[in-house]
Amino acid sequence: VLFALDEKNGEVIWHCRIANNAGGYGAPIIAGSKVLVGTDDGDLVAFRTGREKKCLGRFELPGPNYHAPAVINNFAYIAGGEFLWKLRLPE
Repeated sequence: VLFALDEKNGEVIWHCRIANNAGGYGAPIIAGSKVLVGTDDGDLVAFRTGREKKCLGRFELPGPNYHAPAVINNFAYIAGGEFLWKLRLPE
């Protein structure tokens, strides 16, 4: 479950279950106006930062995400096993 918290008082603004029966491996990261979180079932999920819950998209990869992605110039780079994936992030 991903939670958005109020930065002043820590209260929950919104939350979202990001995977069915799966957990996350890498810590969520903030890249510009996006929050990215990977799951152990192979998804990378992107949300817009802010008080409104807005899922920007979900990438389905062939294996679990053990690490948080690196983000450069609106691309997410994700290492998994013997592969490195480069994904263009949604606007």
